[in-house]
Amino acid sequence: MKNKFSDFDVYESSILKTTDIFTLNNVGYYNEKSNFENMAEVFARQVGANYVFAPEFLEASPEILKERKIFKDFRALNGNAIVTRFPILTAKVIRLPACYDWFYEEEQRMLYDPDDKRMKPKNRVGEGKLNLIRRGGRNALIADLQLPNKDVIAVVSSQLENRAESKCRQRQLESTLHYMKTFTNPIIFGVDLNNIGKSSAPTTIMRTVEKTVKDPKFYIKKVISSINPFSWLSSLTSMTYGNYRKMGDPTVNHIPILLPNNAHRLFIAMHAFEFTDGLKFDFLV
Repeated sequence: MKNKFSDFDVYESSILKTTDIFTLNNVGYYNEKSNFENMAEVFARQVGANYVFAPEFLEASPEILKERKIFKDFRALNGNAIVTRFPILTAKVIRLPACYDWFYEEEQRMLYDPDDKRMKPKNRVGEGKLNLIRRGGRNALIADLQLPNKDVIAVVSSQLENRAESKCRQRQLESTLHYMKTFTNPIIFGVDLNNIGKSSAPTTIMRTVEKTVKDPKFYIKKVISSINPFSWLSSLTSMTYGNYRKMGDPTVNHIPILLPNNAHRLFIAMHAFEFTDGLKFDFLV
């Protein structure tokens, strides 16, 4: 997070200064990533706005835990935030279904390798290596805002679990949608779908083997390969074209085996969702 408007280019600064509502994810609250600052407050101050913050995780790196030092401004929180120029009337937090036990899984990896030479894989959207011990889980922050004309709108800020398969992310999304179903005021839903199709959770060889042998698609592909002498070429073409078409449009249809798009169901759930009054979401890209 940059700390001054001078750090942004002219275009970025103009957008920030004229935007009334921001939904933010992965916001540090006096943790290592935020340089021990409240980044929601820092950003709100920059744009002259109000903010509300909801922690998802208590988190710290193994290095800082090993130092056993007491930091004056260390709260070790990370979560979602809403920053707005409008008055914030109310705010609430709903917990999403658990998809990954951050504390248990990372603790097990540390026990497996007490020297902390753990695998720290770069995630699938290129955000770098992860080196954190976390306690907590994903949530959705919901705030009611009052517009200048006195109308009230709801704003939702949420992030789905990246260390999970798309089916669990769908459960998290549908849980949030179900909570909002009876809302009568206009809603702005800002959500990071973590739409990577697969899980970015670290794994072991045994887990990978177990997952593979239980996957019926594995055997279907083997059968196709055994009867198709050019299976290697078709697989290469399918993989190349499949990745290209999802890069151009992440909402493309899921075609099992041939051209899979495991994240397609997330978009289907959003498009199919209806509020109790029969209205649906409009989508901004």
